[in-house]
Amino acid sequence: MKIALSPRDRTALLLAASLLLALFSYYLVLAPLSRYAGRLRTANTRASFLVARGRQAFLRYRAELPRLPELQAAYRKATAAVPAGEDLPPFLHNLDAYAAATGVRILSFTPDSAPPTSGPGYTAYRCTLTFRGANAQAVAFLRALETSTRLVGIREAQFTSQNSTHLFAIRFHLYAKG
Repeated sequence: MKIALSPRDRTALLLAASLLLALFSYYLVLAPLSRYAGRLRTANTRASFLVARGRQAFLRYRAELPRLPELQAAYRKATAAVPAGEDLPPFLHNLDAYAAATGVRILSFTPDSAPPTSGPGYTAYRCTLTFRGANAQAVAFLRALETSTRLVGIREAQFTSQNSTHLFAIRFHLYAKG
């Protein structure tokens, strides 16, 4: 059975078929591609951002590279300032040397009976040091203690006056690895 179509109907049918083909092409091919292209644009933007951040980090590290020996020396000094364990004898020898150099007289050094406090990678031993000297001598002694090779955190300082000399008592943390 053959259906005879007028030229006008044929044109309308071809137009409708073309329109359906265009719609199917859009929904089956172009729409997924446009969503994919949007994802690609987002990924490209993110990649550009990461490349820019990486470039900034590279430039920052390249600028710090000449300071590497200085930073390594500072790291070695900081690592040496926190020995493994209490390591009291060298510290006590240093205290005696600081006292002799500044003119103060150490009266007592006592580790506290309280257990040491611990943090991530360190242990802090509580100690008390009592010494006698003039104000200028005490300041010089504390400065020597502060700049010593051993890491010390002064928690509290007290002093009482007796004539021209003063009695000083400091409580401090002596840090160690562990």
